[in-house]
Amino acid sequence: MMAKRNLLIIGDSQVKYFENCAHFPQNQEVTVICVPGLKLEALPEDCLEATEFFDHVIVHIGTNNTPGYFSVMAKPGVLVIGDSLVKYFDMMNHMSVLFDVTTICIPGVKLEGVWEDALEATAYFNHVVVHVGTNNVQGDPVDVILNKAQNLLQAIRKRNSTCLIYFSAILPRGANYFKPMDQFKWSTVAALNGKSQFINDKLKSSLEM
Repeated sequence: MMAKRNLLIIGDSQVKYFENCAHFPQNQEVTVICVPGLKLEALPEDCLEATEFFDHVIVHIGTNNTPGYFSVMAKPGVLVIGDSLVKYFDMMNHMSVLFDVTTICIPGVKLEGVWEDALEATAYFNHVVVHVGTNNVQGDPVDVILNKAQNLLQAIRKRNSTCLIYFSAILPRGANYFKPMDQFKWSTVAALNGKSQFINDKLKSSLEM
């Protein structure tokens, strides 16, 4: 039997899913070291030392040294913090070739309840998308929601003064098919959707990015 040949692949986030999707010969043992956002001059010493244990080394680095659009979207690019509406984001993240997307889903979260760990994570990203607020609509007055959104913005800005922050609009609601239809009132949904749109308009003009 032919001895296995060891292959080491070192790269930025573009090699993130290499082990899952690439097809190698059966006699090839492959190890992937993925360092999101990696530039040519910043290869970690541990990666360099690992090369001595492999017969072959492939280096995929340089994208983040390229000027222009791709450097603006340097990886790791995007952190999405949201309620249960972002639950399945991770299943679609691989479809983007421009962004390395990380999702933190906190079901039921309100503007004032974003985890401290999630806030701390914002320090490591160039772009932060916030999709929180749906669970505040029913219980909080508009001015309170706007104040809580501003506080959340400042909490992120305190941890990362250079990232771009995007507040996603509160989405309109539809029918809740988990409840009996005799308990469902379109008038209530219409009122909440009207309030959500009003909040979205206010947020657009009041949040200072």
